[in-house]
Order: sequence, then C-alpha cells, then structure tokens
Amino acid sequence: MLNSVHMSLLNSAHMSLLNSVHMSLLNSTHMSLLNSAHMSLLNSAHMSLLNSAHMSLLNSAHMSLLNSLCPYVPVEHQCSPTSSMT
Repeated sequence: MLNSVHMSLLNSAHMSLLNSVHMSLLNSTHMSLLNSAHMSLLNSAHMSLLNSAHMSLLNSAHMSLLNSLCPYVPVEHQCSPTSSMT
C-alpha cells in the first residue's frame, strides 16, 4: 500500500516537474523567437525609413546645389524651358 502511494506521489511530482520544465522551455523559446522576429521587423522598418529620409535629403541637397550652380553654366549648355515643347 505504501509503495503504491509512494510511487503515485513520485510519479505525480515527476510529471509535474517535467511539465513545468517543458512549459518553461517552450515559453522561453517562444518569447525568444517572438522577440527576435519583432526586432528584425523593427530594424528593417527603421532602416527603410532612415534610407528613404537620407535619400530624400541627399536628393534635395543635390538639386539645391545644381540649382545654385545653374547661373554659372554657359548659355549654350543650359536647357531652355521651351526647348522640350518644340
């Protein structure tokens, strides 16, 4: 009788411990995967925004520089506004 109660208690404690370790591992793996996917998405969105803002600034600075240099370009090399219309 004691043996069966003892074994039953041991089995129950063992299964409880295994389940708890198993769930803990699953939860930590799951959270690790979620965090890594989340960070990856955030990083890619962040880099995409930074790249687009960077390119926008570079383009506007480039155009501003070109526009400021326009008066110094010889007349024969300048485009007239109506040349493309004819």
